[in-house]
Parts: sequence; C-alpha cells; structure tokens
Amino acid sequence: MEVLFGDQPIFPNLRNLLWGAGHPEAELLGILRFLPPTVDKLFLSCYTSPRPDEELGPVWRALLPRVVEDICKRVTRLSHFSVYLGD
Repeated sequence: MEVLFGDQPIFPNLRNLLWGAGHPEAELLGILRFLPPTVDKLFLSCYTSPRPDEELGPVWRALLPRVVEDICKRVTRLSHFSVYLGD
C-alpha cells in the first residue's frame, strides 16, 4: 500500500473507524495507513487467541503504547479513542 499511497491516508475524509486486529505486528501497525487527521472516533479491538499455545496478550501490551503514541501524533482531531484487548 505504501507504494500506491506514500504517506497519504487511503481514506482522507474518514471520521469514524472500528479496527479489529488478530495479529499484533501485521494488523495493528496497518492502522496507521488508514488514519487521516479527520478521524474523531477510533475503536481498536485487539483479539487474543483462544489457543493456549498462542498467548498474544503480552505482545499486544508491548506494542500498544507505541501504536497509541503514533496514532495520537497522526490524528489531531481525536475526541473518542477506545481500546479493547480480549478474545
């Protein structure tokens, strides 16, 4: 996507976004491609795996602070931001 859009958001007039991610590194970081400064409501849903051999909770917790910081830098009109971390 970076080749097609550079650093420009894909949806420049987007106001509300619900972003669900099941794989931390691949899907959570991808949200930045969709975030123009016009977003004012953002809901992140970070799914953890029900499989006992794949514990993703610690990975989410390690990655979220950096992603939240990047989101806040990019989206300057944010009035509502919620993060759900669960299955």
